[in-house]
Amino acid sequence: MEFLKNPSYDFLGKTKFLLAVSITLILVGVAYISSHGLRYGVEFSGGTQLIARFQSRPEVDKVRSAADTVMSGATIQTYDDPSKNQVLIRLPHTGGSEGDLSGSAQAVLQALKARYGENPVVESSTEIVGPVVGAELRRKAVQLTVWGLLFQLIYIAFRFGGAVWGLAATVAVFHDVLITLGLLDIFGFEITLNPGGAEKFKRETGRNIGRRLAIILDGSVASAPNINSQIGAEGVITGRFSVQEADELAKILRAGALPATLKYLQELTVG
Repeated sequence: MEFLKNPSYDFLGKTKFLLAVSITLILVGVAYISSHGLRYGVEFSGGTQLIARFQSRPEVDKVRSAADTVMSGATIQTYDDPSKNQVLIRLPHTGGSEGDLSGSAQAVLQALKARYGENPVVESSTEIVGPVVGAELRRKAVQLTVWGLLFQLIYIAFRFGGAVWGLAATVAVFHDVLITLGLLDIFGFEITLNPGGAEKFKRETGRNIGRRLAIILDGSVASAPNINSQIGAEGVITGRFSVQEADELAKILRAGALPATLKYLQELTVG
């Protein structure tokens, strides 16, 4: 089906106008970011992410009203398929300890029970991201962006036989990033990660029940528990740990969602 027949647009003839629009958007966006800062989500600023599943379809306004009694500034939005009756609640970090982050999620659940009891929460999961991990994710995100632009410049310059082509493509991408960041900040959108990671992890662990999951920290295996069931946003590690070993592992894992990838190394069967 052809919607546009013989399209002909004189983009070059409108160069001055479009260039003025681009420069205006960039300047306004940079000025707004400089004065107001970027709105980081929980993953980049630290905080608590609570996913609550209700008995019936929840009313977001009532959920927000209950959450505001615990902490102002919480982000409330529907999560996953609407038929699952799930709501995602993001609680920002307020400068307290890791225990405070965990306690805020429990406080929200209690507030929902008290103020929205006609539609109770039947299941919930909590993810805590410490401020140190959030800062590390921000740093790595900037690094990846810079390295990506640099390698794009080198590749296009080599592929098309001229540095000017690589530079032009890199400037164009950087131009798009600046305008996008500015508009997202002006209209109040947060910079965050996709909350579907827990669902992917749950699916992968479900495929590997009975195998070992290696927890690798600083290049060394800190623990290698068996996968006994699917693991979503929460999981339980059981094993023959001493009190000190269990306490050390718990403190490390409570540091937040580590920016690490899951990689299956090997399977070892002992008779």
